[in-house]
Amino acid sequence: MKLNKDLQKRASIVGLFFNLATVFEKHMKQNILITRPHNQSKEILEFLQDSNCDVFIEPIFTVQNISFTEQDLEILKQKRYDAIIITSLNAAQNALIALSDLKFDQKIKIFVVGKKTAQLFLKAGYKNVFYPQQENAKNLQKLIIENTKTSQNFLYFCGELITLDFKQELNKYNISVDKIVSYKIVPNQFFSEQFLQEIKRKNFDFALLYSKNSTKIFYDLLDKHNLKEAFQNTEFVCLSEEIKIFAQQLGQQLVFKNSTTFAKNLILNKFYD
Repeated sequence: MKLNKDLQKRASIVGLFFNLATVFEKHMKQNILITRPHNQSKEILEFLQDSNCDVFIEPIFTVQNISFTEQDLEILKQKRYDAIIITSLNAAQNALIALSDLKFDQKIKIFVVGKKTAQLFLKAGYKNVFYPQQENAKNLQKLIIENTKTSQNFLYFCGELITLDFKQELNKYNISVDKIVSYKIVPNQFFSEQFLQEIKRKNFDFALLYSKNSTKIFYDLLDKHNLKEAFQNTEFVCLSEEIKIFAQQLGQQLVFKNSTTFAKNLILNKFYD
């Protein structure tokens, strides 16, 4: 009899721990929204899912590459460049193609805005790739100035819409810059139906914002669909401090008030470390 009671007691304790573990797991599972296109979100999607997060990807824009003409390439071939500037992951894709077509020396200096972009160029065989510890345009500009002699020629790949013009800023330091607009961002006019159904059944704990432009697009879509209140308690995780400040000013305490940066988020900091 005593043995049966002991077994029942143990079974009860095991059941209790199982229930507590289930509750704890549900409590810890974070709902995260990614606002980038699917093809740019594969790595972070896998990382977040491995970190026990429930992830939804809702692209809020499309990227349209601007192809180089044969005439463009011929003009670029006639000039000697000392270094390359890449200010986004989108610009990196076209830059890799152009540098290969132009047969640039893989020892050329390449300045990029972040670690993930740097990894693309290192994987492609480029040897001298630099990026700032704090990943934003101003720190990239500072890094370039500190590591560049005057009277040098730079080739700068960027998007159609930019927040800091490296050509204009570096010219002040007697650094010549040729700017190549290699892509443009086309905002989505509406949220997807799948996303609209998703937010009816759950709240997002975190939403990831990668640029001022995508922040503005997301805000405009919230406004269009009358969804600002649905995101009042969401914590918006921004790629940089500048984007966080921009988001808070844009939201005017109605949305984006709970904002932080990737560096200060315990989960995302590990991904970008």
